Amino acid sequence: MTSPATAAWADLITLAEQEQHAFLAALTRLGTDTDLEAQVAAALNYPEWPLPLTLLPRRAAHLIASTPELAAYASVSTAATREVLATLDRWGWPSADHSAARDAAWLLLQHADTEMEIRRDLVHDMTGTWQHRQADPRHLALLTDRDRSLRGEDQLYGTFVLVRDDRPCFLYPTAGIAHVDDQRRRIRLPTLADDTPYAYCPITPYRQARSAPVNPPAPTSVPAPQPSRVKPWASQSPACNATTRHGVYLAATLRDRDEIRRIRARMPSPLESTARWLDLDPLTRPSSQFDAGIVLNQLAAQLCIDDIARARLLLAYPLSRRSDGVTAEIGCALAYGKPVIIAKGSPRCSFDMLPSVTISDDIDSALAAAHHVLTGEGG
Repeated sequence: MTSPATAAWADLITLAEQEQHAFLAALTRLGTDTDLEAQVAAALNYPEWPLPLTLLPRRAAHLIASTPELAAYASVSTAATREVLATLDRWGWPSADHSAARDAAWLLLQHADTEMEIRRDLVHDMTGTWQHRQADPRHLALLTDRDRSLRGEDQLYGTFVLVRDDRPCFLYPTAGIAHVDDQRRRIRLPTLADDTPYAYCPITPYRQARSAPVNPPAPTSVPAPQPSRVKPWASQSPACNATTRHGVYLAATLRDRDEIRRIRARMPSPLESTARWLDLDPLTRPSSQFDAGIVLNQLAAQLCIDDIARARLLLAYPLSRRSDGVTAEIGCALAYGKPVIIAKGSPRCSFDMLPSVTISDDIDSALAAAHHVLTGEGG
């Protein structure tokens, strides 16, 4: 027979899944509605001091009321906050044998921004007993940093950090690096430098979105982070509408995003990029909320599929060794009947032999080939 506590944990897991579905719908609406995204960005202080979408009802209720997806997310979030606080008050933090419930409780508590005082008390209690309860240290660290950041305080563990141009950049101010690493060691987190290889997208300890280990890996050669704020990258992409006559989908990895942005700026006229993933940046845009986790991955995947479908051809230039995602995008383009151009020096794949795939000598040759295919000029 299922115990009342186990039933409560199961309810939290279901509620977390519902919250993620509503979150995905809200972010999808923002990611495809430029005007709405700009209004939400202004209301949430992007990019100077970004606030989470959970606080939008308090800062711009008119945006919530006029947008079904945002209204639905606000409603689900409010109910989820009420439920997770009541459940934790009655049953405490889920035990070690309920890992999925722990993830769900963390996710819902992470988004309980309208009840910051109650959440701070829960986090304080977790801090004092986390080792005895065998709590996930990433749960504790992210909850602590979120609470502190929304209060205008420095991060304690530096968990809101993403890599740009191979350098870690903090979303919010963070205390001195040596002090932060000391704090991290106390709760069994890797140092900031050791976490850097995982910081090309938000580190989220939630089910399949879990992307970084707790136990410190072997030291890396990546430079230690510096306590500075990242500067927002201004979008260079034209508005994405229907199929673009001279549209080129630029395929690469997140690790190479800044380099591909520079290549986008060099694309010869009239070629234009359809790749919205280049600007789907958690640091600068509310359509890619920094705490979205798996939802952001789902949104990015759907946008990529749509953008490949709208393009006339795909140009692949994966500079990093790990290029599984790029190979998948090439396969998607071929399935849509789009020609593919791969810059020489990129990791090779099984599609290279196909007649619709062109291998160019370098990126300049690839851009010239794309121009020829779409305009008939040059060659």
